[in-house]
Amino acid sequence: MSADKNLELDYYEELLNDKAFVDIFEHSAFYLNDAKAFLSNSNFNAMQVEICICAMQNLDGKHYIDFCKFCYSLYNQNKITSRVLEDAMGPDFLKKRIIIDNYNNPDVIALLDDLKNDKKMSKDLREFIPDILSGKAKKDLDAFYEGNK
Repeated sequence: MSADKNLELDYYEELLNDKAFVDIFEHSAFYLNDAKAFLSNSNFNAMQVEICICAMQNLDGKHYIDFCKFCYSLYNQNKITSRVLEDAMGPDFLKKRIIIDNYNNPDVIALLDDLKNDKKMSKDLREFIPDILSGKAKKDLDAFYEGNK
């Protein structure tokens, strides 16, 4: 395991030991509008936005797709970077993969098609989208987590 991965694990452990974060995480739906308002403000640093995305990982599929669509609209308004949008689409927090796991959902398909056809979108994300849409990303991640139990 790389040193970066250890730092990431420590960081996530710190988040899960923070009562305020856990309260927001456990009630993500209640805080969804607050998260959107926070991201709309554009007055945040990279760590704050990452925490915001992590805190929304307990949303159900419908609301998380809405959150990602909202992030895409902010990206189109140049209020967030493509990196933030990529983090929202595929966060690495508690094995939450709402978009990847719902690859066959019509709303996910529509969102991913929009991203794939957006010439401003990062090449990495546009190249990863076919793997999400085909279910390959889900299958690969399932196998990875199964092999690393």
